[in-house]
Amino acid sequence: MAIAGQSGAIVMAIRQALEDRGVGVGYMVTTGNESGLETPDLMSYFAADPSIRVIVVYLEGVRNTKVFRDACKAARAAGKPVIALKLGASEGGRAAAMAHTGALAGSIETFDAISTREGVIRVRGLDELIETTECFVHANPPKGNRLAAVSLSGGKRGLLIDAFYSAGLNFAPLSPNASEQLAKMLGPGSIVGNPLDAGFAAVVDPSVYMKSIKIMIDDPDTDIVIIDAELPKAPHELRERNLRIVNEMAGQAHKPVIYISAMSIGFTDFTKGLRKSLPNIAVMQGLDRAVGAIKSLIEYAGLRKEVPDIVSSSKASARAVLEKTLKAANGAAALDEVASKQLLKAYGIPISKEDVAQTPAEAVKIAKAIGFPVVAKVVSPDILHKSDIGGVVLNLANAAEVKKAFNDITARVKKLKGKPKLEGILIAQQVKADLELVVGASLDAEMGPVVLFGTGGVDIELMKDVALAGAPLDAAEAKELIAKTKAGVKMKGYRGKPALHEPSAVKALVGLSNLMADANGRIASIDVNPFLINSKLGVAVDGLIVLNNAAANKAAGH
Repeated sequence: MAIAGQSGAIVMAIRQALEDRGVGVGYMVTTGNESGLETPDLMSYFAADPSIRVIVVYLEGVRNTKVFRDACKAARAAGKPVIALKLGASEGGRAAAMAHTGALAGSIETFDAISTREGVIRVRGLDELIETTECFVHANPPKGNRLAAVSLSGGKRGLLIDAFYSAGLNFAPLSPNASEQLAKMLGPGSIVGNPLDAGFAAVVDPSVYMKSIKIMIDDPDTDIVIIDAELPKAPHELRERNLRIVNEMAGQAHKPVIYISAMSIGFTDFTKGLRKSLPNIAVMQGLDRAVGAIKSLIEYAGLRKEVPDIVSSSKASARAVLEKTLKAANGAAALDEVASKQLLKAYGIPISKEDVAQTPAEAVKIAKAIGFPVVAKVVSPDILHKSDIGGVVLNLANAAEVKKAFNDITARVKKLKGKPKLEGILIAQQVKADLELVVGASLDAEMGPVVLFGTGGVDIELMKDVALAGAPLDAAEAKELIAKTKAGVKMKGYRGKPALHEPSAVKALVGLSNLMADANGRIASIDVNPFLINSKLGVAVDGLIVLNNAAANKAAGH
């Protein structure tokens, strides 16, 4: 494998730990402040070297997202996993934090959204990095996710089941032939299952243990075979012989064979030497980290070899509205709700029926034209979160209520410090919704634009049911993004409720991603919260677009 990173001490520590585990290190490169070569340059070089199987990187930052993604694509096309330890979460653009979406789309989450699409495995610490690298170096990607395990302890069998179940993985039913062989060998009273507890039978006949492992490896209905055991710390003739036999079995098998020690017990000098003599098996320390590494191995095996680049699919008319709107903003920190929604509409995002009123009488006229009930909302580029200052009144069922809401909101705004500019009161259709969503986008200072989807409404920060993806994206990726959230589960029809109108959410996500791509860094964040959806339609009933300019950065500083 090859290691590159921006810290000499960390890179050397990784090399030492991996060499102790029998992992050959072909390259160890520290890039320092990267005034010349950068880590992605080395990733591309490693991807082209036939002697390298796995690439490990330690990143303190990504300076050029395109170069990084190109390097990831090169590694993926070559069938070489990239395991990354990414340091910290940058503040990103301060302007992005002015909208909920920007606050949620932190640097680490954004890195995950973009790098995961390119097949990068991100680890969260050095121990996890060592175990994951060990797994990928000594185990070929499996054909499927059917797990099998052999243990000598009923308690450890239970730990295996719980740990893999918590990671969304399960042990597969064994083939009838394997089950029959095990039942005959283990004898009456034994429980034949997966994971297999061969402890009692192995006490009576020690050969049962090795025979059980062979049956599991030979079973065509298993894709990964796990052996619950650690390597000996001192010479032990029987255990050493058995390990070499399993190593030979693994070399002939077309599936990963992985030893797992439930705890991190460390390696003695003897263990290090023994481990290096067993190249066909993965030897992992610590059950939780082993489970994470195996899950990453399964997910990597399911990735497409190449992922096509997606470009904006917007229409020329939409791009014309974008340029006109940004020019008209004249350096403002953000677009008001009306201007934001008009731009969203140009990009195919459905918005509610609405109009701006300057007087109570005009508000009533608009409400009657739309049809009751309606909503009244303040329109001001200086007020980004309207509900926080009482700038939103819902369920207005008649003319009298509309007049009162108009006057009440106007009075509240006039009392605010800073004297925000009042451009009118928006009277909008009140949409009957079965679910409140948030769709949004953010420009990360390090990784570029991403889109966001999840559960919306006033509890968005509390719920934190959101998922991110790099922009732009297409309809297929938008559906994948939706499926990552609890909101996506509800949209399919939860507990007997009808399915909600997914196409409108997909259209909104694709439109937002196109808008961010076309803006080319001029928009810091887009916050559509809530995006109301029912079984027939979905509409944006609120919208905030924060620009990426000096005014926005100054406002964020306050």
